[in-house]
Amino acid sequence: MFSGNKLISPNQFLAIIIFFLISGCKKKDSPVPLPVTASFLVSDSITVTNDTIQFTNNSRGVPQLLKWIFEGGSPSSSKEENPKVTYTKTDRYTVKLVAARGELSDVIIKKRYINVLQPLSGMIAHYKIDNSFRDETGNHGLLVNADWYYPKLVDNRFGNRYSAVDFSKKYTSVFFEKCEEMNNLESLSFSCWLKIDSLIDKYRFNRHIISSQVYNDDRRLYDNGFVIGLSNTGVYMSIGHQFNSFGTTFIFNEWVHLVCTYRNEGAIASIYINGNLANSRELSYGSLALYSTNPRVTIGYSDRNFDGILDDLRIFNRAINQYEVDSLYNSK
Repeated sequence: MFSGNKLISPNQFLAIIIFFLISGCKKKDSPVPLPVTASFLVSDSITVTNDTIQFTNNSRGVPQLLKWIFEGGSPSSSKEENPKVTYTKTDRYTVKLVAARGELSDVIIKKRYINVLQPLSGMIAHYKIDNSFRDETGNHGLLVNADWYYPKLVDNRFGNRYSAVDFSKKYTSVFFEKCEEMNNLESLSFSCWLKIDSLIDKYRFNRHIISSQVYNDDRRLYDNGFVIGLSNTGVYMSIGHQFNSFGTTFIFNEWVHLVCTYRNEGAIASIYINGNLANSRELSYGSLALYSTNPRVTIGYSDRNFDGILDDLRIFNRAINQYEVDSLYNSK
């Protein structure tokens, strides 16, 4: 046989044919398997004993097998996609997730990730108003009258005499003595029982319940000041130059339980009324360096004082959760 001007043998010709047949039948390169990457989310990495938190699988690569390990949790392990876990003892606990598909697998371990606290821990001020303004936490003494009129003690929500404070007179307010525990807070919660008969339309900001009273000449809050109060648009929480109305409907002439929280992680502010989450939104402000510019935190405020009755005031150095809000609302 010939190839151009050269003669090739039958065996060489057969070898060429076999080569092309084999080359034509060769399989195409197989696709690279999609890798598995273990990942998860949690409803709250800070919780309290006996509360339940939700874990959510967020792994990539379509894993077909999941195995969770919850140190100190109940259950201690799970193969569910999105398990719920309860912790009964205070500590910081590790969470492990293994995600697998066939021979591919990945593991993620978050050490000391879940911080379990006692319910209502982190309380840095508590004014029960039982015949006095004594702070039950013992952190910074008594509430002291700051302005022209001393608040009047009246009946509380249970009808107990001298167990709530009436701030209805103009310029009535009381303030905290300097408390280092309240300085440079990154997260906080404020809880109280209150009773009002109306809201004033005169001011955008009115009825200050609690504030740092840090204002400049233009009557705007400095970056590290804060106000929690009521206006004709509902409950508001103002941090620095931000005015944030939460558009909540308020109940007049009845005792109402109000909780306002801010969580630095995620920058989430939340408002609870009578134990129910009324609104929640992002509201970033950083830390509250209260005493760098002003020596006090005030309940009630001058001509925009809280025109109503307050009882059982509490301040926490963290954002309490729904479980704890329920506990406060149902407390006697």
